[in-house]
Amino acid sequence: MNAPATAPFKVGSAEQSLYSQGGTMILLDPTAKPSYSIYSTNHSAVKVRIYLVQPANWQQFQNYVRRINYDDDTKKPTIPGRLVSDKIVSIKNTPDELVETRIELSEFLDGGFGHLIVDIEPTVRRDKYDHTRIFTWAQATQIGLDAFVDNQELVGFATELKTGKPISGVELSIYPNGKTVGSRQLAEGSQEQSWWEWLTSWGTSEDSIKETETIDGDGEISKTETVGEAQTNQTTANGILRLLLPDKQANEQNLLIAKRGKDIAFLPENTDYYWQESGSWFKRPLLDGFRWFTFDDRKMYRPKEEVAVKGYIRKITAGKFGDVEPLGDVGGAVTFSVKDSRNNEVVKGTTNLNAFGAFDFKFTLPDNMNLGQSSVEISGARSSTVHYFQVQEFRRPEFEVTAKVETEAPHFVGSSANVSVEAKYYAGGGLANADANWTVTASPTNYTPPNLGDYTFGTWIPWWRSYNYDYEDGGGYRPGGQSISQTFKGVTDASGKHLLKIDFESVKPPRPYNIFAQVSVQDVNRQTFASSTSLLVHPADLYVGIKSPRTFVQKGENIEIESIVSDIDGKLIANRDVEIKAVLKDWTFDKGAWKEETIDEQTCNVKSADKGVICKFVAKAGGRYTITASVMDDRERFNESEITVWVAGGRVVPKRNVEQEEAQIIPNKKEYAAKDVAEILVLAPFTPAEGVLTLRREGLVKTERFSMKDSSIILRIPLEEKYLPNITAQVDLVGATQRTNDKGEVNA
Repeated sequence: MNAPATAPFKVGSAEQSLYSQGGTMILLDPTAKPSYSIYSTNHSAVKVRIYLVQPANWQQFQNYVRRINYDDDTKKPTIPGRLVSDKIVSIKNTPDELVETRIELSEFLDGGFGHLIVDIEPTVRRDKYDHTRIFTWAQATQIGLDAFVDNQELVGFATELKTGKPISGVELSIYPNGKTVGSRQLAEGSQEQSWWEWLTSWGTSEDSIKETETIDGDGEISKTETVGEAQTNQTTANGILRLLLPDKQANEQNLLIAKRGKDIAFLPENTDYYWQESGSWFKRPLLDGFRWFTFDDRKMYRPKEEVAVKGYIRKITAGKFGDVEPLGDVGGAVTFSVKDSRNNEVVKGTTNLNAFGAFDFKFTLPDNMNLGQSSVEISGARSSTVHYFQVQEFRRPEFEVTAKVETEAPHFVGSSANVSVEAKYYAGGGLANADANWTVTASPTNYTPPNLGDYTFGTWIPWWRSYNYDYEDGGGYRPGGQSISQTFKGVTDASGKHLLKIDFESVKPPRPYNIFAQVSVQDVNRQTFASSTSLLVHPADLYVGIKSPRTFVQKGENIEIESIVSDIDGKLIANRDVEIKAVLKDWTFDKGAWKEETIDEQTCNVKSADKGVICKFVAKAGGRYTITASVMDDRERFNESEITVWVAGGRVVPKRNVEQEEAQIIPNKKEYAAKDVAEILVLAPFTPAEGVLTLRREGLVKTERFSMKDSSIILRIPLEEKYLPNITAQVDLVGATQRTNDKGEVNA
C-alpha cells in the first residue's frame, strides 16, 4: 500500500445483557438506603418480584435454585416466603450502554431489617432458550457473622457490619437442631477431658509467659482474652460465643442464626452449593487412623518383569493432641492384589509386617498383561492403600543421546562454557549429519557456599511462603525471578557430536543463574531422543551472606544484621569492603496508581572478617525494610544478597475495591521447641481491626480475642509440649476501611 486508505464499516447494536453482583446471597450495604442494583444493556424494563422470607426458608430456597433452569417435566419447588411485590420496573433508555438500576427495598423491611428474595426477569426474552434471570436472597442486617467449626463445637463471632466492632447481647443458635447452652457437656474420660486444663498450665519456666499476649506498635503489652465456654446463649463484650454442635446430623443444611431485637442474620454452612441435602455441623467422634508410605523400584515395567514393592504403616492417634505412633498389636499380615489397567486381577499374595511396621514383597507380571496404569491394592492393620505403577511395551532404541558440559566448573559472569551432545548407535559408531535442536534456559537461583547455611545468600524467600512477593505490581506473591530461553540449531559431525558455546556476558541484579541446556537429535528414521545438562553461573567469585536474629522488630529498636564474605567453596574471606543498605518504603498515590517510595535509607560500610560482622540500623518507622548487602571481587564483579525485616506499624497497599483482603502473619522463627514463646507479627489491611486467633490441631485448641489500633500487632503465644510436632495459628480480622476514588482521595 503506497497511500493511506479509508474504509467504512458498521457496528451493530450491543447484545442484550442483564446481571447483578454478589451471587445468590448478598448482604445489603449497612451504610446506605436498602436497595439492590442490577446492570443491563438494551433492556427497557424488567419484571421484579419481592418475597418476604425468614432464615427457616433457606432449605426451600436452595431446593428451588437447584432446578431454576430445568426444562424437564419435573415439578419445580415453589418459591418460599410471601409475595409482597410484583411489578414492572422501567430502565433508563440509553441504547448500547450499561445502565445501573436500583430496586428500592426499604418498604418491605421492618425498621431496616429483614430477609427478602429478589426475583428479576426481562420483560422481553431473546428467544425460548433465553434463561436470563436474577434470583438472590438479600439480608438486611447490621450484624456480621463468622464461624469457626471443628468436630465438637462452633465458635460464633458477631460484629457490627459498619465498623467491625464486636457486639454484645446477640443471641446465637444453630438451626435446626442446635443445643441450648445449658446442655453443654464434655464427655468425661474422653480425649478432650483435660484439654482446657492443659492450655491453662503453660510451661514451667519463670521467664516464660503463661497466656497469649499482644504488643502494639508503641510497645504496649496487653493480654488477649481467652474465650471460655458459654454461660448464656448471648455474646458478651468480645462478640464470641462457643456453641456445642448437635449430636445428630440434620436433614437440611445447618445455619448459625444471630438475633438482636428485630435484627436477625444467619450464616449457612454453604451459600453456593445447593445440592447439599443434609447438615455437616454435628458432633463426630475422632477415630485413630493409619498412614501408608509405599514405593517400588522402577515405576515402569514390561510384561514378564519382576516388580518389588516396599512400604511402612504408622498409626495416627485421633484428637487435638494426637501423634504418630507405632502399630503395636494392630500389625500382622498384609495382603496384596495386583490389577491391570482394565481392573483385572493378575497376581495376589500375602506378606507379614515386621516389628517396625514395614513390609515388602515381589511379584512377576504376566506375559499377556494389559498395558497402562496398573495398581496394587494393599490391605492390613485394619486399613488399606493403593499403589500405582506403569506397564508398557517399548522397543530398544537404535541410538543414545548424551549431553554434558565440556568446560570445567566453576563458571562466572564474563566467561563462557561449552556444552556438547553426542549421538551414538548402540551397534557402534556415531550418528553423523543429524539435526541437533537446542533449548537453553537461564533461571535465577540461589547458591549457598558449603557449611554456611545459617546465612542468606542471594534473595531470601520467607519459609512460610514458597514464592516471592511482587511489590512492584502492587503486591502479591509470584515465583522467584524470570527465566529466559533461547533456541539454537546445529548438525552433528562425523563422530556424532555437536558443540554449543554459551557466553555469560552480564547479569543484573547480580545473582547466580542456573543454565539448563536441553537437546534433541533425530535420525533418518525420525526417531528422536533427547538429553539435557545444566551448569551454575556465579556472578562473582565472592559471596556475601547476611542474617538477622529476628524477622521483625518494634519501631525504635535496632535491626541487627550480621554479614560474612566467602568464596564459592565456603572459605571465609577477610578485609573485603561490604556495603549494607536498609531501605524502608511507603505507599503513595501517583499518576492514578499506588506506588512505593523510599522514606528511609540507611547505609553501613564494614570490612569482612573471619567471623560475622555486625551492622545495626534504627527502625525509624513501621513497614518493611529491605536489607541489601553487596561485595565486589578482584575483577570488579559484584554479588549481593537481600533479606526483609518487618517493623510493627507499617501499611499495606491501599485498595479501591470492596473485597475480602488478606491479613499477613509473619513468624519470628522457623522452628520452636516446647515451652518456647512464638511471636507472630500480624499485618492488617485496614485499621482499626478486631481479631480472633485460633490455634488448631485437628480441631480448635484455643480461641483468643484481640484488638488492633494500628495496622500491625505482635502476638506472643506460649507453646505447650502437647503441641508437638506442630500447631497451626490462624488469624481472622474484621473492621472498616475508607474507600478512595481514582485520584487516591478518600470518598466522603
